Amino acid sequence: MYYRKGESGMKLGVLLAGLLFLVNPNVGVFDVLPDCIGYLLILRGMGALPDLVPALTDAKHGFMNLINVSLGRVAAMFFMLFADPSWTLVLVFTFFLLELWFSYKAFIPFFDGLSSAHLQYGEPVKKEQGPQTATMTYLFVFVKAALCLLPALTYLAESKTTGFVNLYPVESAANYRAVLTLGNVFVVTLLGLIWFFMLRSYLKTVNTPLFCEQANKAYQDKITMQKSFLIRKRFGLISKIMILGLLCMLALTINNINILPNAGFAIAAFLVLWMIQRNDLCERGKLTKHTKISAVLFLVASVLQYGLTIVFYSLYGLAESDIGFSESVLPVIMRNQTARVLFVVIIAATILEMLCFVFFYWLFVKVWKEIARVHTNIAYTEQERQLASQNEFTHKKNCRRLTITFALAVLLAVFSIVQRIAFFAMPGLWLLTFLCSIAFVAAAMTAFSALMEDIEAKYMLE
Repeated sequence: MYYRKGESGMKLGVLLAGLLFLVNPNVGVFDVLPDCIGYLLILRGMGALPDLVPALTDAKHGFMNLINVSLGRVAAMFFMLFADPSWTLVLVFTFFLLELWFSYKAFIPFFDGLSSAHLQYGEPVKKEQGPQTATMTYLFVFVKAALCLLPALTYLAESKTTGFVNLYPVESAANYRAVLTLGNVFVVTLLGLIWFFMLRSYLKTVNTPLFCEQANKAYQDKITMQKSFLIRKRFGLISKIMILGLLCMLALTINNINILPNAGFAIAAFLVLWMIQRNDLCERGKLTKHTKISAVLFLVASVLQYGLTIVFYSLYGLAESDIGFSESVLPVIMRNQTARVLFVVIIAATILEMLCFVFFYWLFVKVWKEIARVHTNIAYTEQERQLASQNEFTHKKNCRRLTITFALAVLLAVFSIVQRIAFFAMPGLWLLTFLCSIAFVAAAMTAFSALMEDIEAKYMLE
């Protein structure tokens, strides 16, 4: 039920597709082909090798951290649409440090793990090829991060006109920004292609038929010895997707526009429900199916609300306002009937979105309560009354935590609606919504993490 044949081998085509996503250069905070897609494909392409080789498990965690960093860059791209350009240097320098650190934490065990795996399951790799490819990888990672940072350093020399005559005029550093950016694009693309073909050659040397056959056999033997292994693996992946999705529910607003669309949580929840249904992790299949439908409705309503807000913000020139969005929107609504109608539609879309969110999350909690009932109760005999009592206590504790998250979800929905209706009269409401979103996300992460630990504990004992 939980094992699908052929899942264990390295998928070379998927892995190379993921690496190709990393070749493109970053320009400031903008990443045309988001690296997070590439890292996801790399994880998929590695197959089940991380379950066989500890070093590749470390590499897997490193790539997961890089996905988080890349998603942060995507959020920064939205942020820069509304923020002052002076933020560019701060953000680019932050991503420079994060990407360097986590890239080395991912690629060093990646090459060590591949070498170890091939020694165990395949023929010896050419001694000179692995270290050369690894060195080229570290060089490319550094050059890509450094050349992205270089154009942003020109912001250090930016200055505004003071009104005084300067006897020694200085040429603006902004004149060099375009040249440095073009240099970044050219060098990173050229070096990236060289790195890609070197890594492609190395991976083809590693991924021999003998290697695939031996790795598949080792993986099947492991599953035969430990039937609960794949169940724990599925829940581990579900936990990571849940964390990424919940982060999208943080109400980080700039000019009353949420830079983290709630649609991200709807997509993550749909993927989680799809995995639950596909792997028969919930006994009530109809409940999971109906919850998936409600997740789609929540996604559609969220995209509608977010799109209408962006359109309203763009049409009436509020992005160029010297005063805040809440202070400038009221005169626009008062004098323009079209703006007034659109604003009312946005309020209606917000109400619809939050109603869909509450209904979806109610069903979502019911799915997880059912999972807690099935996957946290340890088998016991009639004589083991104490263990039975402990199981009942664990189940009630998980259900109580999930119920608290639903109450916070309702509270977040109420604050979001009130903020949208009265934000021009009480602009400070955004802070209450933000605090409520933090409470909801923190409670949900705690509840789901505790439930995952209880599931892990059950299947570790079996």
